[in-house]
Amino acid sequence: MIRARLYRSPEGHFTGYRVAGHAGYAAADAEDIVCAAVSVLAVTCCNTLEQVTGRAPEAEEGDGLLKVELTGPPSHDSDLVFSFLQNGLESLSETYPDHVSLQIC
Repeated sequence: MIRARLYRSPEGHFTGYRVAGHAGYAAADAEDIVCAAVSVLAVTCCNTLEQVTGRAPEAEEGDGLLKVELTGPPSHDSDLVFSFLQNGLESLSETYPDHVSLQIC
């Protein structure tokens, strides 16, 4: 299962996210559409944060792991980018509840 966590500041702004695990939807990773969908959302969010804020977020990658944290203060624009990720992950967790979970902290 892929476990995704989106982090918010006490003021309610998104500050980062962590996506870890493997969906296990298909027998072969190359055929796992759920894993591919989560990967596209998570990587696109990271890249777009840099383009929108002008600052590269801190990112940690590993096997089945992507952890991203803002390097500056959150903004309206960064919150919009994170909302894109949240909406996509919510949709996937509703459609594939045995393969994707989402927690907002």
